[in-house]
Amino acid sequence: MMKLNNQKFKNIKLKTSWSNQLRPFISRIRKDIFNIILNYFDFKNKIILDLFCGTGILGIESLSLGAKFCFFNDKNYLNIRNLRINLQKLKIQNFKLYCFDFKKILNFFLKNNIVFNVIFLDPPFSQKSYSVFALNFLNNNFDYLSNLEVIIIRVDFLLDFNNFSILKSIFKIKIKKYSYYYIYILIKK
Repeated sequence: MMKLNNQKFKNIKLKTSWSNQLRPFISRIRKDIFNIILNYFDFKNKIILDLFCGTGILGIESLSLGAKFCFFNDKNYLNIRNLRINLQKLKIQNFKLYCFDFKKILNFFLKNNIVFNVIFLDPPFSQKSYSVFALNFLNNNFDYLSNLEVIIIRVDFLLDFNNFSILKSIFKIKIKKYSYYYIYILIKK
C-alpha cells in the first residue's frame, strides 16, 4: 500500500502489486521532488504523461495539484489494473490508461499530435536503454513537444546531457542523488 502526500488525498492508501520491476517513489522523495518543481511550475491545467507509471503515484499527485489530464502508460497489465482501481477509489476521471511498450506509445502520441506539459520517466532500472531512448525521442522531436515544460527522470546511472543537446539548451537541469539512484528535474528555461 502507498499513501499520497497532497492535501486533497492525504493519507488515502492505494493498492499496489508486488513486482521486482516496480519501485514506487517513497513519500519523502516524492514530496521533495514536487516541492522542487512547485518552486518553478504550477500544475494547474497542465497535461501530464506518466510514461512508465507503475503505481501511477506521480501522475495522481500531479492531478491532485490541479493538472488538467494525465496519460498513464505501463506495459504491465497488473499495474494498469491496480491503477484503474486506485483512480476509481479517488474518484479521478481526467485520465487515460495505456498498456503498451513505451516506444509504441510515444510514436502513437506523436502520430496523433498529443502533447504534454510534464513527462515523468521512471523506467525499470534493469532497462537502462529505455531512459536514453525516451530522451533521444524527446530530443529529436522537440518541435512537436514545444509545450513541454518539465521532465522528471529517475535512473540508477549518470546521464550525459551532452548527448541531448536540444534538451540541454532548452531546460535547466537539476540532479538529486538518493542512495542508489539519481533524479533529474528538467525545467524549461
